[in-house]
Amino acid sequence: MKTPLKEPNNFVCAPALKALLPPESIIKSFMFFSGQIEFPLINEGHTLVAYTNKPVIFEFWRSVVSDAHRVAAHAVGMHMPGAHPETVSLYQSQWPTYRDSFMRSGVFFLLNRYSQTGTVSHGSFKIDNFSPFAIEALKNFSSDAHKFNLKLYESEDVEEGFVSLNADDILLIPAGTFSYNLLTQDILEGYETYNIHHRRLKEALLNTNQRFVLCYKKHPGLLRLYDDQQIILVSKFGKPTAHFDLAEDMIIHNLPPNE
Repeated sequence: MKTPLKEPNNFVCAPALKALLPPESIIKSFMFFSGQIEFPLINEGHTLVAYTNKPVIFEFWRSVVSDAHRVAAHAVGMHMPGAHPETVSLYQSQWPTYRDSFMRSGVFFLLNRYSQTGTVSHGSFKIDNFSPFAIEALKNFSSDAHKFNLKLYESEDVEEGFVSLNADDILLIPAGTFSYNLLTQDILEGYETYNIHHRRLKEALLNTNQRFVLCYKKHPGLLRLYDDQQIILVSKFGKPTAHFDLAEDMIIHNLPPNE
């Protein structure tokens, strides 16, 4: 099971995460986007339910699970080699208004693949990033679609979804990039963008009494914010490292030592 999307955070911590989690865990993953972190865990035999509070993300994956080939056909139909940059910018600003859900999902995929970093509604792009290999990856997802369970909840705050958790669940959050600005305020960049209040997220996690695992890109501020939790630094090769300078990702967790 492999994601057809480009992941904006480009996580490298999946191997370390797989080594950390107890076998056959029940995982509830929030802030779902590409599945880069989550799908390898399904392949390892874990039971995973993903959650999003972003309707555009939910719609894309619902369309792909329903008919990946139809989404691919729309992406190919909307792709314009050599298009003027203003055309792509128009796609970025207007794609949620298109009349058909499969068309919207096709453009969602197209913009994600155009993007230099995997964003959809904003950011720099290069039309040549879109290729037949990307379309084949999208079509091939249909063979694994039955393994994927994604739920939508209606709240602007990520942590509001935690009420659905059971005591035995492990809470997984691919939180991505840490920012001091988001300690105190939210900054929205696109329809698909998750913005989290990092301090409030930590408070919510501790209030759940839940086992949790956070995946971040490395940042020294996280060492201070989570100085009371276990932190694993992960190198660009996906292996734990003791050296912050060599780290690419950070895994923050409260799993017991025997797990």
